[in-house]
Amino acid sequence: MKRTYTSLVGILTLCVFLLHSCAEEEYFFQPQVESGAPEFIVYDDNGEPLSELQIPRDAAQTSFKVTSNSDWTAKAADSWLTVNPVSDYGDGRILLKAEYNSGVNDRSTTIEINLNGEIKSIPVHQDGAPLLSSSKAEAGMFRTEYSLEVAALGDWSAAVAGSEGSWCHLSQTSGTEGITTLTVTLDRNTTGVLRNAVVEFQHQGETETFEIAQRGTIEPFTPVLAEVEDTLRLNWNGIFGVRGYKITVLSDNDDTVLAESDPIIDTASREYTFLPDKSNNLFAGLGVRNVRVKIEAVTDDPDYPLESEPMVTNTMFDVTSGDGSSASSPYVITTRRHLHNVRQAPDKYFLQGADIDLAGFNDDGVAENGNFTSITGTFSGTYDGNDKSIDNLTMIYSTDSYGGMFSEVSGTITKVHLKNPLVNIAGTGSVGSAALIGALSGTASYCTVEGGSVTRTENNRHGGLIGETTNSNALITYCDNIGTKVDATGLSNIGGVCGYLNKGSMSYCTNSGTVIAGQQVGGITGGIGEKSITYCSNSGEVIGEKNVAGISGRTFNNAKAYIQYCYNTGTITANGESAAGITHMTTGTGYVMDCYNTGKISSQTFAGGIVGQISNASKADMVTRCYNIGEIVSATVNAIVGVIQKDSSPAISGCYYLNTLQVGTQDGATARSAEEMQNMSNYLDWDPAEWQISAESSYLYPQFVKFPHK
Repeated sequence: MKRTYTSLVGILTLCVFLLHSCAEEEYFFQPQVESGAPEFIVYDDNGEPLSELQIPRDAAQTSFKVTSNSDWTAKAADSWLTVNPVSDYGDGRILLKAEYNSGVNDRSTTIEINLNGEIKSIPVHQDGAPLLSSSKAEAGMFRTEYSLEVAALGDWSAAVAGSEGSWCHLSQTSGTEGITTLTVTLDRNTTGVLRNAVVEFQHQGETETFEIAQRGTIEPFTPVLAEVEDTLRLNWNGIFGVRGYKITVLSDNDDTVLAESDPIIDTASREYTFLPDKSNNLFAGLGVRNVRVKIEAVTDDPDYPLESEPMVTNTMFDVTSGDGSSASSPYVITTRRHLHNVRQAPDKYFLQGADIDLAGFNDDGVAENGNFTSITGTFSGTYDGNDKSIDNLTMIYSTDSYGGMFSEVSGTITKVHLKNPLVNIAGTGSVGSAALIGALSGTASYCTVEGGSVTRTENNRHGGLIGETTNSNALITYCDNIGTKVDATGLSNIGGVCGYLNKGSMSYCTNSGTVIAGQQVGGITGGIGEKSITYCSNSGEVIGEKNVAGISGRTFNNAKAYIQYCYNTGTITANGESAAGITHMTTGTGYVMDCYNTGKISSQTFAGGIVGQISNASKADMVTRCYNIGEIVSATVNAIVGVIQKDSSPAISGCYYLNTLQVGTQDGATARSAEEMQNMSNYLDWDPAEWQISAESSYLYPQFVKFPHK
């Protein structure tokens, strides 16, 4: 009975022990070790195999987990590390306790695991206590001082080793426990060669060294001042033995100091960015001017100043720039930064010296749209694009002022080529907008816009290149829209090249882009108020609601206006009334002379090959020396003028049209066969200096001598 009772107590005790063990044991991932040959595996707390251990310098304890299928023993190879337990069976955890490492160097030992006679070693490393804050230095030839922190655990001593280091001096040669700042002073190196010294520190029975290499020659400065991305940056080589650097900006023609940095600037990157619009920058407040920039090394030796030769540059434009005073001394534009800075000198001469890609350029602070900000105010200078391109101009914004790359121009813009622009302008101000110029009172010549789109979502007077003209001296010549879509749905005075030719004149301009708008919609211009349009052509599709034409959507009420030597080959569609190859004419307007149409013309009413409607034909010969061979589709169709209202005089004279067209007859307009129309002698009183049928052209009908058919 007693034996039975004893057995039960033993079983219960074992159960309590097992339950307690389960409660105490921390769960961790460990692979199962299969039975068989003895095996011992070491893991960290994440269940990863452990190959070695790193322990901090202060007295610390750590542990690791083991998996085994046999008896094992463990011990440390050195007495500063203890192991617990020293033996066990199967799985478990080994606890390590390290003594404080008072030495300056790291130390290492091993834990040896004995598994049935097989020894497995685990390396253990403990950090030491380095005495010095650095171990070496490189110095220039100048007299230089170094501050060196000595973090001691007890007494220490220091000395320059050997006789070769007599040029190296220590502020103190011994110290006690704690942190001491030691000054190492170097004499100037006049030997002309590299020399070396070693300072030896004795501490806790160990030796630690500080090595110094001092150059015997002065390294020359090799600074580079260059355009990097959208900034002007100065980079330079590091000079051994200097405390820092100073940048000085000098006048371009003397040593007048215009600006200088603090005595010491960033020595790590050895880079400085010049940004004239930043108040804390060296170029801030200098305006647009040529300057010289030099960099100086700050040393402890007043007898050895070290500085670069001054580098000539311009604060805002290319280094090759003149003073902007004339075409022979222009400011040169080669980067996006330069182009943005044109607004800083709106009365100067500019020459573009390279293609410029504005993709991703953001100068309005709104990162997601990548906008180029309009050059506002009146530009009265000259910008010569030099037949270089400006690619990916992006302008998505709202304004009640003139909108475009140049807001207003009273000067000259020439040979500028915009490729793949994305222009989308909103705003309720009744002012012009376009990709290149919002309002022109000066001259735009030999400019193009190619690809992309130019969109207006509010208001009127919008064009591919120019929004509107505002002065009778305004001149647009040799400007082309090459496939750029002009979209101003529902708006008026919209043109492929110019939105509204209010004043001034246009000549030798072409459009091949699609134009979509409301009324007064033209391939060349939405409307003409004064002066003239000569030698212009449209091949693009033009779509609108009312008064839609290939050249000018509408010729407004001004007897001075006239259109001459122009032609249309594009498809013209008015969803409402009045579509024409050349224009729509209102009361008292000027004249359409020497023009022709080959494109298809469509409208609900009032469609004509040359003019859609003359609302008050009060003068004779308003449409003269014109012909049409293009198809016309409308409820009111005539080959030359769709409808003539209040006809008190012969408005049409000397005009011809293809006799196969299904149109009505009009006084002054004569139907001819194709063969007859391909014979120049059948065009009575047409000037042979202006008109010809060219034997070298595939176009068989009359075309202009000075502006051939394309």
